Amino acid sequence: MPNIEGLKHFVSGADWVDYARTDVSKGTALADLLGNLGLTANDCLAFGDQFNDKEMLDLCAHSFVTAEASEGMRRLFPVIGSNEEGAVLKKIYEFIR
Repeated sequence: MPNIEGLKHFVSGADWVDYARTDVSKGTALADLLGNLGLTANDCLAFGDQFNDKEMLDLCAHSFVTAEASEGMRRLFPVIGSNEEGAVLKKIYEFIR
């Protein structure tokens, strides 16, 4: 993959690569949102599957990846069940009950 000044790249699927500005990510967007809402990382529950989600998952106190996540992401974050099993909704229900 070519290196482009001011941009970073990361795999976000089996056949997909994302490019983004080095100062922008799902994590920076979420940090801004949390700040605007007066919330903290402990108030945050996040789910992901690919490396374009990593900064967001790193920020949240409660972060999970689905069974479909890339192998690298499954090594970094707790794995819940699959999308077909409704694992994300089940995990949300655990937190709001």
